[in-house]
Amino acid sequence: MSVPAPIMANGSGKDPSTGRFIAGNRCGRGNPFGRQVNKLRQALLHLISDDEFAAIVRKLVDAAKAGEPWAVIEVLNRTVGRPLSGSTATALDGELSEEVTDLSRLTLEEVQALSRILRKLHPPGEESVE
Repeated sequence: MSVPAPIMANGSGKDPSTGRFIAGNRCGRGNPFGRQVNKLRQALLHLISDDEFAAIVRKLVDAAKAGEPWAVIEVLNRTVGRPLSGSTATALDGELSEEVTDLSRLTLEEVQALSRILRKLHPPGEESVE
């Protein structure tokens, strides 16, 4: 068994030149549940075939196309990434809003899917909060 590296004189256990934890540092061991989560992932991967996985993803995409808000969010989070938060998102919003004004390039199917999503998010007769 290896002996953990001592905490540096600065008390951080980090290499002052790089700011990274030094090898074996008892303060920088990572996620305490990492091994357990990895075992669960491995078990799931052994239980599901490629075809089964593809069928599950197809159902998720179909639900998103049908306008299910939870599915749209999941598909976008997994493909485009989670939305930025705070001032970064606000700064980018100003730049992007100038570029995303031409909706005439959307196909009929895209417009219909967007319409279904918006109706589910804001049903008719429900007041909009702005």
